[in-house]
Amino acid sequence: FVEAFQARYGADRVTDDPMEAAWFGVRLWAQTVREIGTDEVGAVRRAVRGQTLAAPEGIVSIDPGNLHTWKTVRIGRIRSDGQFDVVWTSKNPVRPVPYPVYRDEQDWDRFLLGLQADWGGWANPGTP
Repeated sequence: FVEAFQARYGADRVTDDPMEAAWFGVRLWAQTVREIGTDEVGAVRRAVRGQTLAAPEGIVSIDPGNLHTWKTVRIGRIRSDGQFDVVWTSKNPVRPVPYPVYRDEQDWDRFLLGLQADWGGWANPGTP
């Protein structure tokens, strides 16, 4: 992944987690579409649950319960050149916890719906 990126954009360019997540997200979507034979949003959303892919970082999978990604955790120390030295890695991908434990899922949903209402929706205000 890094070699292909640098071959295209320059050897001095660096990659990061959001770039790699975008890369595997598109591939997970395409894998699901090939498997089910349609790109209909509802069908893909249902079928992507539990999909697994060998990503540049290692195996990633979509949690069937919350549609978030199981990923390997890495803790790093930032170097002076802006890169990282990995100082710890989880042995296996870690289950996603999209709702911090100090509220239950229903409380989070109410909280987020309240924000959405207070802000006038989630739409970009700069678009019609």
